[in-house]
Formats: sequence, C-alpha cells, structure tokens
Amino acid sequence: MAVAQPEPTEKNSENWFQSANLGLIFHWGVYSVPAFDELSGIEMRRIQNGSEWYLQRLNKRSRVSNADIATKEYHKQNYPSETYKDLAIRFTAERLNMESWIQLAVSIGATYVILTSKHHDGFCMWETKTAPNWNSVDVGPKMDIVKVFVELAQKYNLKVGLYYSWMEFGKGCTKTYVDNIVHPQLRELIEYKIDLIWFDGDWIADSGEWRVKDIVTELKQSNPGLIINDRLGKNHSSSIKPNYRNYGDRYMLDEVGKERWESIHTIAYSWGRNKQQRKEHYKTGKVLYDLLVEVNSKNGNLLLNLGPDADGTLDEEEVKALKDLSYLLQKQKSEI
Repeated sequence: MAVAQPEPTEKNSENWFQSANLGLIFHWGVYSVPAFDELSGIEMRRIQNGSEWYLQRLNKRSRVSNADIATKEYHKQNYPSETYKDLAIRFTAERLNMESWIQLAVSIGATYVILTSKHHDGFCMWETKTAPNWNSVDVGPKMDIVKVFVELAQKYNLKVGLYYSWMEFGKGCTKTYVDNIVHPQLRELIEYKIDLIWFDGDWIADSGEWRVKDIVTELKQSNPGLIINDRLGKNHSSSIKPNYRNYGDRYMLDEVGKERWESIHTIAYSWGRNKQQRKEHYKTGKVLYDLLVEVNSKNGNLLLNLGPDADGTLDEEEVKALKDLSYLLQKQKSEI
C-alpha cells in the first residue's frame, strides 16, 4: 500500500498534541490468543471491558458475573490443560506486518499511534529484566515489539506513545511492586525515545502510593517533551501536571473543553481482539466520522482502538471502518 508520508514535525514539542485531532491505539497481547469476551448483556455492563480482561474473568472467585462464567467455560473447552500463562506460546505474531498498521494510521490522517506495552495481565511487549519469561522477547513472538513499533512510527513521522498499566491483576500497589516492577519498567520504556505515555490501571491506589510525582519527574527530566495523560492514581496531587485530560473510556464532553482532552473509543465493543463480535457490532465509517467531528469541535482528540489477532493480522471489520472514515474525510476536503 503506497502511502504519502507527512512532513516531519518537531520531535519534542509539546504543542503537537494540541492539534493532533486523531490517533490510533493498538491493544495487543496474550489476551489476543483466546480473543474472547461473552457478548450477551454487554451493553448493560457499567464498564464495557473486553477480551483484555480475560485473565481477570478466568480467575474470578467472588461476585462472579455471566461474563466470568462464560470465560471459564470457554477456556475449559478450548485450553483444558493450559493456564493463561501457557497461552503466551500461542502469541506467535507469525503474520505480523506492523508497517501496514502504521501505514493505515497515516492513510486516515492520524497524527499519533500508541501500543499497549503492558496491559493488566503484566505481559511486557519489550525486552525487560523485570518479567522473565513473561515478555515478548523471551516467549511468543521472540521479538521486541515496542522497538519495532516505535521505529516504524518514527519512520513515518508519526508521534508515538506507549500504553502502560500501573497495576497488574492479582497484585496490589505494594512498595515492593512499585520499586521493583513499575518504576524500573517505566525507566526502560522512556529509553525508547517516545513522545507520549498513556497511563491506565491507576485506580487501585492514589498517586502517593504509586509515587507518581517521583517517577513522572524523572521521566520528564529524561524527555522534557514527554506527554502524559491524567490517569495518575486516585485523587492525584495538583503538583503532578498531566498534559491533557482523558476522563473515562468512550467519554464525550457536553460542551467545548477549556483544555485539550482526548476521547478514546473502540470500533466494536472490545479493546483486545474478540472473535465473538459480528459485523453488526462494529461502528461504521460514518459513525466514526461523526464522532471525530464532534470530539474535534469540542477541543478534543479522538483516539480509536484496534485489536489485532494473535498472529498480528488486523481485524478486517475495524480496518474497513477506518477506510470508510478516510473516504469521508477525503470527500470533506474535496468539498471545501
């Protein structure tokens, strides 16, 4: 796919986010192997998480929901002798063409792209000493996925970010966890010369327990132009200055935002790949177009999610929706 590359922009300018308008985020990891979330009743859920919460549902023992039960049954039928950790071997990336991911972003006019470096299951998509045999270099793809993603984004002059979850399923915010896992991992990730860290999984503790001020100060000293969102722990201190607001998933402001903000949306229901989804579950290009127009009109950036398969291929329905969005954007330009 031949795609014209955009003009280079100043590498570490914080101003780029103020006019970014559109970005893509990719949820990809071991959860892409089962690629499962039960769909009946999903619209009634208070929080519509998807297949990326597979491990949590698999291990849930109290207040078990229908989605938890369905996940346990699915796993028993399809992986009767395997734990979740065993599934990492099946996370092969054997058909991965990550350049096509980046080219898709360029083709729709995205300014920035983000990869899940670590989701709540703790699997790391880069070479790290903090998670032996639970990272993409030691097991599964046997490659530094973060490195490949960052280098390709930079090749196409896109701003590049990494999603990072403060918490991991089954682990609390202990001093040992923060000292030996969270802060060392963030120090490793900043070495990739990224433009943005998209924090998540902060809600189990306050910013003081995560020692957010210490690590964010360190990260910004290493990269003065680093952009961060506001998922920095419960009741995070006003002394910690995020660059923009995220609010909740799929959130829409009622009026024009007084400061730059970002609205993050799935194209269907799930963030990670969910093979239970059917065509009728996906937003159309027109719906995405209207969403982009509304978010931009309210001083926000729209961040759209894609959930690739375990082998690295993109969801055809998500790609189709984005191509239809691109067509509508090009049509709008031609009419001006």
